[in-house]
Amino acid sequence: MKKYVNIGFAADTPNGLMVPVIHGADRMDVYKIARALADLSEKARTGKLSASEMQGGCFTISSLGGIGGTAFTPIINAPEVAILGVSKSSMKPVYKDGTFIRASRCRYRCV
Repeated sequence: MKKYVNIGFAADTPNGLMVPVIHGADRMDVYKIARALADLSEKARTGKLSASEMQGGCFTISSLGGIGGTAFTPIINAPEVAILGVSKSSMKPVYKDGTFIRASRCRYRCV
């Protein structure tokens, strides 16, 4: 069992997708995590990430929402335990039983 939490995040760069890792995220407050995220994102965009800054993740967060993506299949990279894939949300009409219903009343996946 790991005694630390290292969070990876997907970063879109001119050289393709990279996954920098925030090491020791469990010992940081939200402000330190935000600074680490900004620093590593900048390094990823400028091609200055070291190999150690992209290794050792326990969990990764990936998002397509910023580019308008609505669905995708995140891939877990061993030895990570999981990946959270977030996409853009939207309100769409749902047609059921001959009428349109509000999505909040929908009892199944409303897309």
